[in-house]
Amino acid sequence: MRYKLNVNRRSIFVKLVLVFLLILLPVFTVGWFNNEFASRSVASEIAQSMESKVEFYMKLLEVDLSKIIQFQRQYVNDSDLLELSGGWEFMSFPERTYASERLQRRLLLLQSSSLYIKDVAVMLPAMSRIVSAYSPFEDLDRDLFQGLLRTNGAQISHFTYWQDRLFITMPAPGWSYRDHEDPLYLLAVELDIPRIRDLLKQMNTNSEGYARLASEKNRWSISSSDKEIAAADEGLVSIDNHSSELNLTLSAYVPETIAYAKLKKYKQWYWLLSAFAVAAVLVFALWIHRNIHNPLNKLVRAFRHLEEGNLNITVKHEAHDEFRYVFAQFNGTVVKLGTLINDVYEQKYRAQLSELRQLQAQINPHFLYNALFNLQLMAKLRDNENIDRFTSYLGDYFLYITRNASAEVTLAEEVAHAQKYVHIQSFRFSGRIAAKFGELPEACRNIAVPRLILQPVLENAYKYGLEPKRSQGLLQVGFVPGEESLTILIEDNGESLSDEKLEQISFQLKHVTLDTETTGMINVSRRLQLRYGMEAGLAVSRSGLGGMKVAMKLPVSGREEQGG
Repeated sequence: MRYKLNVNRRSIFVKLVLVFLLILLPVFTVGWFNNEFASRSVASEIAQSMESKVEFYMKLLEVDLSKIIQFQRQYVNDSDLLELSGGWEFMSFPERTYASERLQRRLLLLQSSSLYIKDVAVMLPAMSRIVSAYSPFEDLDRDLFQGLLRTNGAQISHFTYWQDRLFITMPAPGWSYRDHEDPLYLLAVELDIPRIRDLLKQMNTNSEGYARLASEKNRWSISSSDKEIAAADEGLVSIDNHSSELNLTLSAYVPETIAYAKLKKYKQWYWLLSAFAVAAVLVFALWIHRNIHNPLNKLVRAFRHLEEGNLNITVKHEAHDEFRYVFAQFNGTVVKLGTLINDVYEQKYRAQLSELRQLQAQINPHFLYNALFNLQLMAKLRDNENIDRFTSYLGDYFLYITRNASAEVTLAEEVAHAQKYVHIQSFRFSGRIAAKFGELPEACRNIAVPRLILQPVLENAYKYGLEPKRSQGLLQVGFVPGEESLTILIEDNGESLSDEKLEQISFQLKHVTLDTETTGMINVSRRLQLRYGMEAGLAVSRSGLGGMKVAMKLPVSGREEQGG
């Protein structure tokens, strides 16, 4: 027998529909507030993501342009430049030629140091000549020279903008724009505006927005688009990042219709699903009153978990009805929220990952146990002199590894810590293992290096190379300075290292990624590469002593410590 509905105003069906609609009213209200809350959260995360993106590109420009300015300052006292600018009339023709060619080669090195340098030139007004990276001698463009001098005199940053060209200028030391005479020379680095514009285009990911790099008080600007929208225009999201070092401001402008398109879509889906639910109540009242209670409660509980910050929540609905679609959209929304949050915090996570793993590797329970055991033995023997030395070394050791004031220390401090670590180990391996440290070159003592780069390598030598030896163990640490790098050699005469194990360690050091679970030497090698670039790191080979030789390469150019 088929069930027939009585649809008069007094029927249970009508009352059920009315009561159910009244019950749904607060549910829809709560859903609307939840949607608004989620929308505000997503809007905040989108804004933070845009700010992180602008800050990232500003850092790229800041690093590159600051490097250009730093290199430029190194040319101020160039011997050939000083000879050409101050003693031109006293030099013979070959001397002028050789000096200008040497200067031109150095300018070409400066020009090739950055993608954003178009040309580098030295203007010599006394001889009306220009020495550039591409030509040893050219006639001086007086209009360009005077234009750069006038603009340079009034500028409030490192940059000079003249006739749609952007320069970084530096006159001879001691010259002022108030002087009546021209400076001995003017060093001008012309920046490649099209390349800078290409970088701004990479930053701008949609065709309707644009990115803009501007100087203080908008004296000049470079935009990724020829059709700029005024910053005050309605419906435009503006994100700015100012570099105090360069006195430049990088701005990103994105229409709200694009920046918050997903939010509007979520709201549309919300209203669409709400209307669909009301229609479903009217059409399928009998089905709804038997099947809506549990799915609705499940959805409310999921929203509450979402409010508490649980982004791992997943809801399922087995029946093939509208709630299955609602749950699928909810799950999709949670996934998208997690993706947006991960995008915002990805850089911070990567920055903290290395530090976290470093801290995890700092305290070795096995090392601490052996240290306390040795201390106990000395106490039993009443060896007060060695107890005093040992506790002094141990105190300095833990003070060093737990100090969080700076992630970097001088190389002298790092070597001193490594020596204290070896002194502590000497108590344990007394008479079995001897350690020798070479003399650290004086010029390399103040190089800034990441903390704890030597101890893990020494610890590896003790644990896997020297610990099995009963006598005549030897650990050597040497320093080999080069023109642009310092190589630290750590060797041991262990006998347990096979060729296969050595090849495996070498392979791991050459194929380290951020997702690799690392400890010891691999951790050190990756931290060095993150700090100095891929030219740094560790390399292993067979030592002449018989064990492993670890070569640690550290670039020394421009790496001196700037403060405690």
